[in-house]
Amino acid sequence: MLFEQVDLAVDFVLSKFNRGVGTRAKTRQAPVHYEVPPDAIREAIVNAIAHRDYASPGAVRVSVFADRGVFEKVGGTGQSAHHAIAKANPPSGEQAENPS
Repeated sequence: MLFEQVDLAVDFVLSKFNRGVGTRAKTRQAPVHYEVPPDAIREAIVNAIAHRDYASPGAVRVSVFADRGVFEKVGGTGQSAHHAIAKANPPSGEQAENPS
């Protein structure tokens, strides 16, 4: 059940990022390239779940913005910790950064 939820969260986040599809010149299946590596998204989600405070009613929150994805674990005391992953190509005129 937990692994399915992680897979659903990863799929959701990746669906919000741009992706490119290559040509079938070398294989029968066209390669897909994401703005952010899927493994980085999965790791951020798994880390937020693994390191959350299970004694508090807080949750893990995933937010997707034009230039980044933010993964937060929110504690019951109002404290939170977050990790942001910048997209490869931020919208024109904006500077992407990883504040972690």
